[in-house]
Amino acid sequence: MVRVADVMTREVVTLSPDDSLKAAVEKLSSRGISGAPVVENGKVVGILSLSDILSFLGRRHLMDLEPEDLEKLRSARVREVMKKKVITVGDRDPVSEAVRLMTRHGVNRLPVVSGGKLVGIIARADIVRYLSAVSAKRKAGVSTGIDRLLDLVRKSGSVTLDEAARKLSVPLETLEKWASILDEHGLVEFHAPPFGKPELRKVEP
Repeated sequence: MVRVADVMTREVVTLSPDDSLKAAVEKLSSRGISGAPVVENGKVVGILSLSDILSFLGRRHLMDLEPEDLEKLRSARVREVMKKKVITVGDRDPVSEAVRLMTRHGVNRLPVVSGGKLVGIIARADIVRYLSAVSAKRKAGVSTGIDRLLDLVRKSGSVTLDEAARKLSVPLETLEKWASILDEHGLVEFHAPPFGKPELRKVEP
């Protein structure tokens, strides 16, 4: 099973609740990122994005800023604008759980915590990079469990989870997590009918 810790970025750009919005904009822009967790005493207390700052100013783009906006950026603190309700994921959680949370809450990144402390961040881009690496391994002839499941579905056209678990000799619980990752990224179609066994179907090009 691929865990969040295997995919996440460990060097996290963070903000302090007491940072000015001007400092936050400068840090995010210089790092080429659109948002970052807000950390106090090692704990995540919020999350701030450039879109949050633009909404606070009533602007659509940074290029639209007026001189009075710059004064607001200097005087306002991160804690005044940040989102205080933060969706996090555990470092030992499966990647499929991170994908589920991102999809459910409409976010592109999640702070990763362990024992209540920030240990990393996982973004959709991290997951895409992981899947790209899996694809590269497949081309090099290196087979992984999730590779074998994808190959099985593509060769058979469709397969029930029970049948796939038997053929690949893996626990059904592990197979369900692999299937969730592949389904979330559009590599297979997961069908769970009200009657009958759940199955995976090949995605036609």
